[in-house]
Amino acid sequence: MEALAAEANVSSTTQHRPVMGVLQRLFGKRPNRTREAAIALGLGVTDVERDAPIFSSVNKLERLERASCPRYSLPVESTPANRWAFLQRDELAGAPYPNGWTWQSPSGATPPAPVHTVLSAIATEWQEEYLEFECDGAAVHAFWSEWGGAEGAQRIANYLRRIVEAVNRDAAS
Repeated sequence: MEALAAEANVSSTTQHRPVMGVLQRLFGKRPNRTREAAIALGLGVTDVERDAPIFSSVNKLERLERASCPRYSLPVESTPANRWAFLQRDELAGAPYPNGWTWQSPSGATPPAPVHTVLSAIATEWQEEYLEFECDGAAVHAFWSEWGGAEGAQRIANYLRRIVEAVNRDAAS
């Protein structure tokens, strides 16, 4: 699984280098303010290099491109059984999740019921630019096109908290 198999190159700087940027340029509310709000909400924030989706002007996946993007993270309390990624990559008719979302796990496992429920809701809600999630066993990470000021950071923090809660609930059962 490419998203989980490829190691992310973590930048030691806090300088922001946007990935997709259309919404960021139009409604940015300054990425640094978004980042500051995320940190104030208790999220870990790091820049990483990864294969990120590039979307057309009508929000359709065009290609993957290696790029720098912010990674917002929250630790999990219980070690989940599997690593996984929830990616905006599936444009096929009959895809398992709406709006181009797909589940990937190196073990081939399907998402646990609590995690599936939360991810289904996010896939239905999120129709903006780049956003993807990964769980590496220690934390759940959101990779996104950082924009929207405190409101944008709060939205991503809420998604991360919902996913972490579902991962912890599943690991405890």
